Amino acid sequence: MKRKHILIALLILCLVTVFAACGGKAVTPEETTAGGPPAEVPTEVPTEVPTEVPTEAPTEAPTEAPTEAATQGGDAPADVFYPDGKKYREDFGEDDPENPFYNLIPVGTSYDGKTTCYDGRYDFGYAVCRTSDGEYFFSVQEAVWHLEDMGGGSILMTESTDICLRLEFTQDYCDYRLFYQFLNVDFVFNFGNVYDDCSPNGEGINGYAYYADLYVLDSISGLGDTNIWMIGGNEGFDQPGRYLIIDEFSEDPEYAYYYQYVQDANLTDWPGLPLGEYLPE
Repeated sequence: MKRKHILIALLILCLVTVFAACGGKAVTPEETTAGGPPAEVPTEVPTEVPTEVPTEAPTEAPTEAPTEAATQGGDAPADVFYPDGKKYREDFGEDDPENPFYNLIPVGTSYDGKTTCYDGRYDFGYAVCRTSDGEYFFSVQEAVWHLEDMGGGSILMTESTDICLRLEFTQDYCDYRLFYQFLNVDFVFNFGNVYDDCSPNGEGINGYAYYADLYVLDSISGLGDTNIWMIGGNEGFDQPGRYLIIDEFSEDPEYAYYYQYVQDANLTDWPGLPLGEYLPE
């Protein structure tokens, strides 16, 4: 019996030694399956990383980057008008022969199909027009951009240009107006209407005024028996040409204008420069 007690005591001593070497804490079967660290890591990492990174990168980069590239340098129409990406003065070198601010760059013809038309950004070296807020401009196109910043307005030509210029307006339905009556000035526009008062002055020049919106012109009284040259794209009048303004209310149920507009000539009948084309040396 005494030897048996000694063996039991030795066995207990061995168990105590092993227990102390294991850190003094017994691990039960329940604790190994109760959601300890091995169970937490696989569930947190796969759910957070795959859902956050793929959803942010594909949605932000594809939508923002193309939008900025398409509108850089102006609105969408400007990308068509200035496909080389050069629009403003700072985009050109002063000695660049293609600089439209300091060189007359041909860009087609006037509506008559014969008179050469030049880029409207040309700087005449002196003030040729004034905007409705009193600012003077050497370049007519820059005056148009000034109106864009104002949200619309009018330009009054103060000097003859003696050449035809192409002007580009943004089609945002701002109230753009350009008055150049009784001056030797000719313009080509990308949209809108040119009003002709059919009353030439002593030099044979009619009074012309540009209106971007037909409804603005339609609200002015006393225009019967005069003409309007529609560039195209107006509500109900997609066919470009000259229209006779008749002082009778339009019976069109879809387009209830104050006047009736009857086309009587094509754009190619445009008189162009009343005094002929003059090219500065």
